[in-house]
Amino acid sequence: MVLADSGPLIFVFNGDADGIISQTILGKVLGLPDLRITGLKREVHLLRKLPPLDSGRIHVMDISLRQNLPELPAVLKPEKIQVTWYDHHEPGEPFVHPRLELHINEASGTCSAVIVNQVFGKKHSLWATMAAFGDNLPSTAKALAAEAGANVDETSVLRHCGILLNYNAYGERPGDVLFAPAYLAQKAAACNSALDFCHEEGIFGPLNEQIEKDSMHFDGIHPLVDSDSARAFLVPDEPWARRYAATWANSRILSHPKAALAMIHPRAEGTFMVSIRAPRLSQGAGLSAADLAMEFSSGGGRRLAAGINVLPEADFTRFLNRFTSFFKERSKPQC
Repeated sequence: MVLADSGPLIFVFNGDADGIISQTILGKVLGLPDLRITGLKREVHLLRKLPPLDSGRIHVMDISLRQNLPELPAVLKPEKIQVTWYDHHEPGEPFVHPRLELHINEASGTCSAVIVNQVFGKKHSLWATMAAFGDNLPSTAKALAAEAGANVDETSVLRHCGILLNYNAYGERPGDVLFAPAYLAQKAAACNSALDFCHEEGIFGPLNEQIEKDSMHFDGIHPLVDSDSARAFLVPDEPWARRYAATWANSRILSHPKAALAMIHPRAEGTFMVSIRAPRLSQGAGLSAADLAMEFSSGGGRRLAAGINVLPEADFTRFLNRFTSFFKERSKPQC
């Protein structure tokens, strides 16, 4: 590293379970930050929120390097700025700078909190377990829990709370969620352990009550596209749908692992937001949801889960056709 200790310590992180827990682990290693910058799940252009800085140690967690490349050169321009990046999303074209350190791993079984935990000696694996459950990586989470010595009941608690923490991040508007991600990050950082955090009844009690109510709305949802290789659902422009659709999608792709899944959300201005889940089994298991998402201008993500932040109404039918053909063509056995 060029700079050992210069300027304020700043954490920039996604407001979902993976981002919040990544900054929690980092805080236990480096100490509490002078500034936290975060937002809801879809707020990925977080470098834009940085204040003017002459110096600083900026740690960025669980947001796409590719999505933030336009702002990165200006952030690194002051000679006393150092940026360290931990992420598992597709990073785009390589960006090299003497004061930029990258810890990016796109492997399907990892997430940002797992990366942060590995970089700093695997000393906070129960926190990483919770993040992996929240990021819909149950095999990774169970392996981490076993390595850390968690029993069945403890692992179940971490799973449930990881899912709830992730669920809270989904919403297009701040009023969609019960708790601001910055508040949850502060509460998590104050806890000695992941299991201590899980016993914050003032957080997980209300989240559990709300998720149960939201889930009831999805009992009768019907697909727009329904084939052996791909299913797409259009959900209404309602807070419960914006909150719960991704959690429902994560659960469904595990119970129906052979077919790709798309959740389409209407937005207030007449556009759509799309969440995509790649198949987990069969010939389609090697397909990348991010590859499909990046065919559209605001798309990105990772192999198992990706999204399109703004899909114009004019592209709605094109997306449905492309979604169906993308996974149908590529799920055929190769000779």
